[in-house]
This record gives sequence, C-alpha cells and structure tokens, in this order.
Amino acid sequence: MEEKQNPNSHKRLRQLETSNYWSELPLDLLNLVFQRLSFANFQRAKSVCSSWHSASRQSVPKSQIHWLILFPENINKEKSCKLFNPEEKDKLYKTQDLGLEFGRSLCIATYGSWLLMQDSKYTDNSLYIVNLFTRERINLPPVESQIGMDHKLYFLSLFGSFKIFNLSGEIAQQTFQCGFKPEIFQSVKELGQLSSSWCVIDTKLVVTVTGIVLKVKKLWRKRSRTLSFQVFKIYASGLLNEPELIKSLGDESMLLDQGITVLVNDTDGFIRNCIYFSVGASSRSLAMENHNPNSWSDLPLDLLNLVFERLSFASFQRAKSVCSSWYSASRQCVPKKQIPWLILFPEDNNNNNNSCTLFNPDEKQKLYKTKDHLGVEFAKSVCLATYGSWLLMRDPRYNLYILNLFTQERIDLPSVESQLGITKIERGLDDWFHVSKDHFQRQIKDLCIRSPVIWIDEKTKDYLVLWGLGGLCVLYSKKGDTAWNQLPEISHCLHMVYKDHKLYFSSSENIFTILDFSGEVPQQIFQCGMDLLIIRMSLGRRCHRLSNSWFVDETKLVVTVTGNVLRVQRMLRPRSGIQSFRVCKVFPEYEEVDSLGDETLLLDLGVTVLVNEVEGLHRNSIYFSGSHGKKKNGIFIFNFEIKKMELLQKFDCSSVQLSRARWFLPSLTHT
Repeated sequence: MEEKQNPNSHKRLRQLETSNYWSELPLDLLNLVFQRLSFANFQRAKSVCSSWHSASRQSVPKSQIHWLILFPENINKEKSCKLFNPEEKDKLYKTQDLGLEFGRSLCIATYGSWLLMQDSKYTDNSLYIVNLFTRERINLPPVESQIGMDHKLYFLSLFGSFKIFNLSGEIAQQTFQCGFKPEIFQSVKELGQLSSSWCVIDTKLVVTVTGIVLKVKKLWRKRSRTLSFQVFKIYASGLLNEPELIKSLGDESMLLDQGITVLVNDTDGFIRNCIYFSVGASSRSLAMENHNPNSWSDLPLDLLNLVFERLSFASFQRAKSVCSSWYSASRQCVPKKQIPWLILFPEDNNNNNNSCTLFNPDEKQKLYKTKDHLGVEFAKSVCLATYGSWLLMRDPRYNLYILNLFTQERIDLPSVESQLGITKIERGLDDWFHVSKDHFQRQIKDLCIRSPVIWIDEKTKDYLVLWGLGGLCVLYSKKGDTAWNQLPEISHCLHMVYKDHKLYFSSSENIFTILDFSGEVPQQIFQCGMDLLIIRMSLGRRCHRLSNSWFVDETKLVVTVTGNVLRVQRMLRPRSGIQSFRVCKVFPEYEEVDSLGDETLLLDLGVTVLVNEVEGLHRNSIYFSGSHGKKKNGIFIFNFEIKKMELLQKFDCSSVQLSRARWFLPSLTHT
C-alpha cells in the first residue's frame, strides 16, 4: 500500500531546504522551540530577529525554575542587580540600570518578574511595584504589605490570630478566622529557647500546591552555628488543624521566601522534599559569628540523616564513629537496603578462635575482622542460621544461643533436653544423648539438627527459632519459652524457610506444608503431597544420580519476593567439578522456571530480592558459597540466563572453613 504524503509538508520542506535565514522559520516550529527553552535561552532567542521576538510573545514557555536576585550593597554607585540561575551554577547575569531610587529601596516580595519595593525614604508612595526586565513601575498607596495566593490572603498575627481573606472582589471579604493558643506561636523577637538550645529566629506561612497552609519555623543553634527548620500543618480544606509536624514534603519543594511550594515534576531544576531560602541579614550575622567550617559534629541532624540514608553498611559503621552527634544521628535514620555479606568462621587450629572474617561483595579487595564476642570460641562453635546480624549458634555441648555479630547481645535458648512433646532427649555420660519416641530409642553422640531457621525483631527482641530433630520432629521456641515446643504431625524434616511469619516446610515423605506463626499457636494453612514428577526431580537423597553423570548435591526451598515457593537443585558433575542449577515453582502451583527476571536468588538465605532495591547484585542470578574443583573455595554467582557460573571472590582458606561460612544481611538498626 502506497503511503499518502501531506502536500503541505513537502512545501514546508522545500522552504527549509532553500532558506538560509533563521527569520524565515515557520511560526509553529518557532513556537515548539520557544516552549522548550529555559528563561535565559528564551531571552536570548527572542533577540535574534523581529520574527523570533514576535513568535516569543505567542508561545507558552515551560515551567521555569525560580531565580535568585542579589541587590547591590553600595546604593550610591550600583544601580543594577545580579541574577543567579540554579541551572547555570557558573554564571551570573547583570540587569540594566534600574535607577538610583531602586538601589536605595528594599525588595519585600516577588511575583514572577515583578518586585514589591519599599522606598527607604518612606515617602507618601513608599511602596511600588517594578518589573525587573521591562522597568514598568506601579506606585502603591501606603498600606501594610501582605502576600496573597489565588486571590486569598493568609494572615498570622504575633498574638496567634489566623485569618483568611478573599480578595477576588472589589472589597476584601474575611472567610475564616480563629485563634491559636499563645504558646503555639512564638514571636520572632523573643528568640524563645527550644530543646537542645534551638532558637526560633523566623516564622512564616507557606501555602502548598494543594492549598494546605503550613507554619514554618526557622531555627538557630548558637553554639553550633547551625540552621534547621520545623514545618507544621495548621489548615486544610476549610478546617483548622491542631499543629501537625510535617516530616516530608513528598514531591514538592518549598520556596520559603515566596511562601509557596512547587511540584518538582512541573519545574525543572528543583530537588524534591527540600526548602529553598535566602539568608537574611540577621541570620547571616548569626551564621558568620565564630563560624568553624571544620566542625563536622555541628552538621544539622536533617543533613546527617540524608547522608546516613545513602551509606553502605561499612561506610555506615565508619560514619557513626566520627563523634557522638553522628552516632546519635545514625540511630534515627532509615538506612538503604544492604547487599548480603559472607562470614567465615575460623578453624579449630586457628590461634585466634574468637574472631571471624567478613566479606562484602561490594568491596572485593577488602576483608574485615570482628572483635572478641563475649569469649565465644567461634572455631569450636557452629553457626546454624542467620537473620540480619543475628547468628544462631551451637557450642560443642549443644547449647543453643542467639548472638548479634556487632552489638555482642546474646540470648540463651532453652536446653535441648527440655522438650514439650512425645519426643524425649536425655543427656547421658560424656555428653551422649538418649533419644526416644514411642518405640524408637537410640543412643547418639551428635544431635542431627536439620534446616534450622531464626527470626528476631530488632526493637522488641521477640524471636522464633525452629529446627528439625533428624526425622523425628520439628521444634520451636519463642521469647519467654523455657522449653522447646514440638509441632504436631510435622516430622521427617527435609528443608524449611521462614518468612513474613510463615513457615514453608518440605518433608522427606514428599509433603509440603505452610504454617502461620502470627498468632499464639502456629496454625497449618496449607498442605499437599507432591506429585510423582516432583518426587523424582526434587526430593532425591544426596548424590541421587541423574542422566549424563549429574548428581543432585543439594535441594532447598526458596521463597520469592512475591510469595512463590521455589525448589532449587544444585547439581554437580564430580569429574569436572562443573555445577549447575535446576529451579521449579512448587507453590501455589507446579511450574518449571526458566528465568528469575529482576530478582536475584540468595540460596543460603532461602529468599530472593529485587536488584533495584539492593545495590550491587546482578539480576536473574543465584549467589551461593562453596567449593568448586581443586583449591577453588569462594563465592560463586550462577547466571540463570546463560547457565554459566563464575567465581565472584576466591578465599585463601580450606574447604572445611568455607563449608562453615554463612551469608548474612547486615542490619544497621541499633548497631
């Protein structure tokens, strides 16, 4: 089919091809150009020629970023001002001569390119409006200056009276009035003392894009010579609010001197959730008084929070050690999500039995060493599971406890002999155990602790620990328990994962179960038997032979970000040492998995994470630790898309030490 052409487009194209004059560009094309220009470029472009100037008067320019005007200090010599555009940080513009009277006047408000000026001589026409670029001037009668928004005037007196006037008609109409308690608003002149020696040096009203009225306090701390702000919502939708502290402006930025907020997606150049202001003469003199630019401890708390929120775990730990004020700020911030770390425990023949080695995948060339943790002999103990910076530990006598890797907090768990259920454990001579259940009785040296999991709340220290006792039963203990509880009708533990107060359990008898632990007593919410295909593919014993000399070296459950449950097989070819993975979804339905998409699978932790929420991880990949061939012990990453494995980091350690390594997710809260 032949495409039809617009004859006018051919005509316009020929005009452009034969024209060498910018002045002959079509008007609609010029309008498209002007609509995309910043203010400075707009002014330059309209000066090209008369046709461009005419086009500029008909175009609708894009939303502009607010500029800053700097008035002359020497009023007898300087009659022009300097203009600063935040988008052009290295440039200053100079206005034309605005007259001697302008140099002696004070700018008290702005609207667009219009300035409200107050003559320093206070004549009968002490107030006037002047256009910064056209030099048009409008003299005003001698009245008090107030600023209106959308034909409304928002007025706040020093005595706590708040009023709203409608200025759209011939006569101003009062539409709202109320009084605040005197203690809510403090006079600027009083400089009333606040907590931590903060003083109120200015109070202003600000009207948001949505019509909400904010009260903004500018605070000053004399000793540290720092500025800060408090923002309160006081009025919205015709209703007076009890002053509510605002912690975020969202996608708006506040222009304090203009008394408004703007949407950052409507105005290029502004940063969201920020306050823009100029330093007045009084606050400038305070800020310059004995100012010490090298005093890191005096940085404002809100600025420190912005810094801490962007730090990695290692940098976070360094930063909070700078001084006491930085440490205090670190305990109040919400850190970004961290990449998992690896902890390597020492071997028994290591002289330093109380220190572990930490590896951060973001810093491949660095290794960190922990300090002495309450005399714990890590070489003789075993880490069974991790949750954040908490470790579930077992000592040589099978005493179980929870240990925080950084704060050294320790929580001792009930003894393994204290069992509430039909399975019984008794400790005998030389730390042998007598295990009995119904008609089953056996003397064993080592307890078989299968697939242990741990969860703990950082603030309340509520915790839950679960582990399988061989194939006999599954035990759990919560905060306040003095003995281990046994889950009824749950046994033959193969693997378990705990996430969002739910336990995902698979048994060696091919039963998949989900239990809800959000209440006082765990409740079974799902159970099914796996079909024959899954039995053959996923629940085989260790080293179950597959085709082409592949062996299933490990089988685990993994819970994804969206709550799907995966069965992950790590397979091995013993002769070549080549490893691969096979993944399928087993809940809510069975399905082969060909891709993890934007998620990354952390095999040792039994979860997936979104790569756009955790920096440093590769999408559609599997992270795991172990040994691969001769003398290749380290962290590996398996690219699920190309089915290829690579060594992410090699460690100079034995396979025994690496087999005891554990992934953990450093938690910054109260560390």
